Amino acid sequence: MGKIKVFVVDDHDIIRDGIKALLMLADDIVIIGDAENGDSLFDFLEIGLPDVLLLDITMPGMSGIEIARKLKTEYPEIKIIILTAESSEKNIFDSIEAGVKGFLPKNAGKDKLINAIRSVYDGEEYFDNSVSQIVLKSYINSSGKTGKKEQTKLTERETDIVKLITEGLSHKEIAANLFISKRTVDSHVANIMEKFRFRSKAGIIKYAIKTGIVEV
Repeated sequence: MGKIKVFVVDDHDIIRDGIKALLMLADDIVIIGDAENGDSLFDFLEIGLPDVLLLDITMPGMSGIEIARKLKTEYPEIKIIILTAESSEKNIFDSIEAGVKGFLPKNAGKDKLINAIRSVYDGEEYFDNSVSQIVLKSYINSSGKTGKKEQTKLTERETDIVKLITEGLSHKEIAANLFISKRTVDSHVANIMEKFRFRSKAGIIKYAIKTGIVEV
């Protein structure tokens, strides 16, 4: 199996250098390049494509979200992870709408970053627990806590998996918690997404609130 090809876009040299140094510790990941802005990124993409793109939001010229929207149209095969110091509700939902597959704050540790890269490369979405909590609070604030809970249409196993998704766990971590294979988790999540026509895991988190799977 080949290594995961990663490209880093951030307007600060020290951030790019730090990320590259961290990722060199993972033997299944290779950095194929980095850029300080969107223009340099798109110049590079004419000669080579990464599997996973680590992308800041606030940069000169195009913002990370604008870059993500353009990539969604022109290079949909690239998996995007937002890595930012600005984990606001607006940035999170704009990023999800733009098609990103992961969202991490810049203070996330090395293990979380590497886990996120591996997860999105494998076709998952990866949202840090702090990001999941912002999604939860946003839904609570928009819908209120009152009212009768909807009855869940999930199986017991699907319910267990949804609970762990709201805690920001990857499929591999969920599998370890439930003593099942990652492939089984992948299958359950795919079934949940298809059953309710969710476009992202944000939909799963909202459903968990509506049905009382997670208490708030």
